[in-house]
Amino acid sequence: MSYGYTTVPSPWGDWLVVSNDIGVVFVGFPGNTLQDWRDFRPEWHDATARIQAAGDAQPIQTAFQEYFTGAATAFALPLAPVGTPFQQRVWTALRQVPYGTTISYSVLAVQSGAPTAVRAVAHAVARNPWLLIVPCQRVLRQDGSLGQYRGGAVLKQALLKHEKASAQ
Repeated sequence: MSYGYTTVPSPWGDWLVVSNDIGVVFVGFPGNTLQDWRDFRPEWHDATARIQAAGDAQPIQTAFQEYFTGAATAFALPLAPVGTPFQQRVWTALRQVPYGTTISYSVLAVQSGAPTAVRAVAHAVARNPWLLIVPCQRVLRQDGSLGQYRGGAVLKQALLKHEKASAQ
């Protein structure tokens, strides 16, 4: 299988987006490189596969620019399936969290059908390969603090502020 990549400019830097014939494989935060994608979850892709600039990146570019300008509140891009059935269930529930709002890990656990598996849900959120598309930035700790985010706390706070302002 071959992969294509593009970078999408935003107010916070350029986001790396990797895709294949099925859909988006990875969204990296600003500053991520192709090596970061290869290192993220190497078991989810063929490390020897060819990767080149995406031939038709316009749908990806458009979807992300609409998000960054506040014109879109969700992504309709196809995703290449990865992860365990449990992780997929968590990511599906996470995509249902409304734009401009947040959710706690414990509420996400309930919505994922695993009310006693808060730690496992947090682990699945941390393994989310599609930043922004599967909006893990919307998940907060029970006490309302930011918690961890692959892109860092400053970026997570900026994304939440952007969504809240755009949602009003």
